[in-house]
Amino acid sequence: MTGIEINGSDALFEHILQDFPKRLNPSEFEKSGTYLTINNKVFRNYTFRGQFSSIFFKNCKFVDCRFEHLFGFFCVFNNCTFKKTTFFNLRFSHIEFDWKNLIFEACFFKGVQLDEGMLFNVTFSECTFEMFYMFDFQWIETVFFIKCQIQNFKISSVLYLLENDQVDPDYPDFYFDGCSFESGNFSGVDLRNSIILNTMMFNTSFVDCEMSEDTILVSEKLKFESNAFIDFQTILKSDPINPAILSSYFNINDPKIKDTVNLITTKVEYKNVFISFSFKDLKFAKRLHQVLTDKGIRSFFWVKDAPPGEPLEDIMTRGVRGNEKILFIGSENSIKSPACIYQ
Repeated sequence: MTGIEINGSDALFEHILQDFPKRLNPSEFEKSGTYLTINNKVFRNYTFRGQFSSIFFKNCKFVDCRFEHLFGFFCVFNNCTFKKTTFFNLRFSHIEFDWKNLIFEACFFKGVQLDEGMLFNVTFSECTFEMFYMFDFQWIETVFFIKCQIQNFKISSVLYLLENDQVDPDYPDFYFDGCSFESGNFSGVDLRNSIILNTMMFNTSFVDCEMSEDTILVSEKLKFESNAFIDFQTILKSDPINPAILSSYFNINDPKIKDTVNLITTKVEYKNVFISFSFKDLKFAKRLHQVLTDKGIRSFFWVKDAPPGEPLEDIMTRGVRGNEKILFIGSENSIKSPACIYQ
């Protein structure tokens, strides 16, 4: 059967408007403010391409669909199910109102990036991931990966536990069960409230992460041996890791490795800052940036580090969330600056 192709937000609106006129009511389909909301729809054998901005899918099902060559900006899914659906060469950004209560069954992801948002109660079951990237998430809770194959991935800057927050084992953040990791990287991820259970790892690294003693667990014999890497900062920032896990995953046979690493280096509390300033204070900001550089502290300095051609809000959001400290130059100019207020 020939599927239906939808190219962008406007085409989606026209399709619903023309083909489902009887469902144009508040409970099924509504267009209010800047969001287009679609409720209780079954999409079967659809292909979605292009740019989808300010779309809210609620209580929808996607079966045998394709999301490809797509950019989703403020594109939100709540209470949705995806079965045998392909996600190819796409990015979903600014998931500000969170993706929650989602189920992905036997789906395929390749060349997919998710960034700047929140995930609640999401399950990926028997899915395959290739070139999968997650960046700059404000909050994650009960995100399950069950028997998934995850290759060539990077999960970075996911720092959802605040300083005084307590670990809650009943509501884990990430939960990987019976998965396989290959050529992957966790960078700057707080894994104290996450569980990686019976998961094989090949060429997988943990850099500048935090773990509890129960983050990585094994309750059964794994099919293959693992080969993973852990850096000094992760060892220092984490609770003492089970010696059996250190040996079987990281080939570290020193149960007191944390004490050994403490003799070699120290824990880095912070190492980069975002400088927030008004361009009317550029001369002072340049001097401050140079002082920080001379002290060995890396900083995001707009005139040097902002990439050309990207939306300004994207650059600011990623810069603020991607650095460990914010240094605000509080001048009369900056407190009136829309950019500084946004930051």
